[in-house]
Order: sequence, then structure tokens, then C-alpha cells
Amino acid sequence: MQNRELKFRNGNFKIMQIADTQEIPAVSPDTIKLICAALDSEKPDLVVFTGDQIKGYSSFFLGEKGRKNAENTIKALIKPLEERNIPFTMTFGNHDGEAALRKNEQFELYKQSPVFVYSDEIPEDEEATFCLSIDNKFLIYLFDTHSKNADGGYSNVTPSQLEWYRSVRDSYEKPLPSLVFQHIPTPEYYNVIKKVPRFTQKSVRAFGDHKNEFYTLDPYNCGLRDFMGETPAAPFTNSGEIDAFLEKKEVEGLFVGHDHNNSFVADYKGIRLGYTQGCGFNVYGPGYNRGFRIFDLDENGGFETLFENEEFAYYFSTVFLFFVVFSFFFIPVFYVFDAPSGKPTGSINIIVHLLHTLYHNMLGLSINLCAFFGENSVKIRLDIPCPRINRQGVPFGKNGKIGLDIFRFL
Repeated sequence: MQNRELKFRNGNFKIMQIADTQEIPAVSPDTIKLICAALDSEKPDLVVFTGDQIKGYSSFFLGEKGRKNAENTIKALIKPLEERNIPFTMTFGNHDGEAALRKNEQFELYKQSPVFVYSDEIPEDEEATFCLSIDNKFLIYLFDTHSKNADGGYSNVTPSQLEWYRSVRDSYEKPLPSLVFQHIPTPEYYNVIKKVPRFTQKSVRAFGDHKNEFYTLDPYNCGLRDFMGETPAAPFTNSGEIDAFLEKKEVEGLFVGHDHNNSFVADYKGIRLGYTQGCGFNVYGPGYNRGFRIFDLDENGGFETLFENEEFAYYFSTVFLFFVVFSFFFIPVFYVFDAPSGKPTGSINIIVHLLHTLYHNMLGLSINLCAFFGENSVKIRLDIPCPRINRQGVPFGKNGKIGLDIFRFL
């Protein structure tokens, strides 16, 4: 039974995912500031910690003193939520169980918080694998992906966990739209990124069973602001988790942490596979791109998601907004009329290339602008028709459109 009801408000429900705080007893003030600022800015209906809340392998968490250190670290991480009375839930990562305070003891500690949401209908021999219902209209599954397999790779969701998932799914007359949160990605994450030759710009080297292969994000299957700083540290074997989700196709997305330098969302057979970058400052991470991910759920099914980094957003001036509209709408019009073949020539070719170079430079520059405008902004979603706009003369995004998060100053 679920210990606390979760309800849609005006047909919407907002979730914030926080991944890989991986803190130590001397919790970084920056980690707490980021969490507090995120909570105050977004005011989520539920926060989901997706594992590695503590750096369990640290010597600070060994022995009897380490047990107390683990308790204090966890309490420090959830204090901002308790102070704001914001419900949260969690699952474990591969490092949480390495502390002297065992996972079952940590779970009991979480249960002592008045804002912790969980269900006691769990698989056998599990703690942090359970399902939460939002108004019996939307389900949130949390899976504990454990640690390592005997083959040296990271562990999978187990057959008993998948059997439990199917039993919960099938207990409803009609499968409810669902999201899944866990720590370790599945092998299918390699199917949504692009294998490229070595020395390809922005390529990342893989290890394990993909040793010495190189990958980049697939520009046709990710967003402009997405990034990948390391390849997926996924299990070597496939447990069939994604195949189980595809049986009834009610799972709309699977979102993980684990690889701190990754933040992207890509489609795999109708399921959105996503990463959320690390949030903690006492562990490696993507610099100023440490952050969190927001999910806006609709009570009729479906969701939207975007990540916010340490600076919370990308902000664009009125001049830049005009530039984006001009370069991505009017230039393609010239592109079509002046170059029926789809390959611009002469001055049009130069203009298109200059505008794209300027756009990408301004996009990077705009990251710093948000320091001046903070929360005084409102987000606008803009989809602009974009036929044959990239340098290869092919559509830049799916359906010939490019999606931009544009920000207007209040």
C-alpha cells in the first residue's frame, strides 16, 4: 500500500529527478544550494532521487562511525524537502550499498521522513523497487538496479523484478501510462547513440563490451541542449527489461543517472530513454552543467521533459529571438526558392553557413546570461519549420522541425 496519496493539480503533475548527489559527511554547500534553488524555482509535486545519494565506497562510511555518517549525510540531503514539505521518493544506485549502513537500514531511515513516499507492495528481497500511483491515472515505477554482475559488468533488473512489474501492470483493467526511474541504464542506450570513427569531433570512447568504440549523440534523435560526456556504463547482458515495457507499450519513458556527464533524451521504439546529469559537487560531474530534470505529466497520458543546469536555463534577448526566427524560418524559404536542388549556391551558401556559425556561438554565449536574469523569465516552446537547413542539405531534426527552448524576460 502507498503511504501517501499523489494527485494531479489542474490536470498536471510535476516531477523533479535528482541524480548522483554522491555526497560525503561534509556535504558540499553547492549541492544543497542547487537543490534548494531548484525546489524554489520549480516547486515540484514529487522529487525522485535515482540512486547514489551517498558515496558509499568512501572511508567516511566505513565502520560504526561510518554508519552514523551515512545517516547524517542522508538527512542533510532530504532536509531541504522536509523544510518545504515537498514529497520525495528514491531508489538505490550501485554505491549506496557499499556503506556500512546497509541498504535496508538506509531505506528505514528514509521512511522516517514525513515527506517520503513509498509503497510496501514490493518484490521479495527488495527495498527500493516499488510503484507509485498518481490518482490511479499514471504510474511511477522505481527499480533498484543493484551493483555488479559476476561478468564484471553492471547488474540488470532481475527476472523477479520484471515478474513483479508485469503483475502490477496487469492488475489494472487497462495499462496505465507510466514512467520508470532507475540508476543504471539498459544496453538499449547504445542503440540511441551513434557509433562513429575514432577522432570524430565530440566523440566519446567506450569501454567494457564496447571497448575501443567511439560514440556521439545522434543529431536526429536528441535535443539541441543534450550532451554526452561518457558512454553508457550499461550491463554486458540484456535482461529483457525494455522488451517487457514494449509488451503493452504503456511505459512512456525510462530515466536513469549513473553516468554523471550525460543529459539527453532519445526515442527507442516509442519509449524515451533519458539521462539526467549528476547533481553533487563532491564527485566528478559536468561542471556548470550539474543539474536536474523536470517532467510535466498530463493526467490523460504523455509528458514533457527538459533539464535545467546549475544556471537553471538558457536565456535569449529579444534581438537573439529575432535572429533565431530569421535564420531558421526565412533563410530556409530563400533556401528552397534559390536552390531547388536543395544545395545553396553563391551568396546564399555563405549566408546560411555564417548564420549557423553565429547561432551556435551565440547559443554557447547565452549560457552565461542567465546569471543576470535568474528566475525572472518565462519559458516558451518554439518549433520552427526547418527544411534542408544543415550543412549536408538534409533535415536537421525529425519531421523537418527543430525544437528550441526560448526564454522571454519578464
